[in-house]
Amino acid sequence: AEVEQLVSKASRDVAELVAESQRQMEHVRDNMHLMNRSLDQEVVRLDESETTIRRMLEKLGYTVLAAQSIESAMDAYRSESEKVKLIILDMQMPGGGAAKAFGEFRGINPSAPVLLTSGYTVDKAARDMVAQGALGFLQKPFQLLILAEKVRNALDGNPPGLDS
Repeated sequence: AEVEQLVSKASRDVAELVAESQRQMEHVRDNMHLMNRSLDQEVVRLDESETTIRRMLEKLGYTVLAAQSIESAMDAYRSESEKVKLIILDMQMPGGGAAKAFGEFRGINPSAPVLLTSGYTVDKAARDMVAQGALGFLQKPFQLLILAEKVRNALDGNPPGLDS
């Protein structure tokens, strides 16, 4: 009887895992348009060491201009600004931080499309930058599909705001 109970529980657990996997696959299938529409877009990813987001963006088909400092980001943006459709700016950027970088991007282009990201929650600095025109805030860590959705929405003129 004990063995039958264990087998029965294991069967239920496997069935739940299969059902959850099917739900996740349906969600991905229903949202593939977010990934398939991303070709031929360029993103400046400004972060001193983050490679995970860069890999995720590249997997989605974006060309990523990575920069490890505010200065190199400004140089990349100046030389490629007509191709850059979105700037993803980490709030913990060294060398003056995100507020300084945001101001410099906006100095080059007053409507520079900036999406903020951080492993921390939204703070006053992020709220201020969104009030000044940043497209929104994306809290790390996030899944590929979430990044795809937020970037796609930002590129399509439906910025995520602070609800991310």
